[in-house]
Amino acid sequence: MRHPSAGQLEASVFGWLPEAEAREIRAHAANCAKCESALRQEEDVQRRLGLLRANEPRIEVAERVVDRLRQTERRKPLLRSARLAGVALALVAAGLLLASNGNLRRTVRRLGASVLT
Repeated sequence: MRHPSAGQLEASVFGWLPEAEAREIRAHAANCAKCESALRQEEDVQRRLGLLRANEPRIEVAERVVDRLRQTERRKPLLRSARLAGVALALVAAGLLLASNGNLRRTVRRLGASVLT
C-alpha cells in the first residue's frame, strides 16, 4: 500500500471509512514511522475534540420550548384586548355612520371637531 493521504488518516481515526479500509490504513501505519506519527497526531486531535465536547454546554431543547410557550401565553391577554378594542372601534365607527343618515362628510367633520376640542 502506498502512503495514505492526510484525509484518509483523519477519516480512519474519526470512523468515516469502511472498517476494512481503516484497518488497512492502521496496518500500514504500524509499519511506517511517517504514517504512524501522522496517525497519532490525528488520534490526539480526536481526543482533544472529545474533551471539548465533554465541556460544551448542553442545550435543553424541552426547556426552551416550554419557555417559549409560556411567553406566548403571557402575550395572549394583550392580543385579546387589542382585538376587542379594534372590534369596539369598528362598532363605534359603524354606529356613527348609521347615525349620520348617510351623510359621511358631516360625520367626519363632527369627528374631527370632537377630536380637536
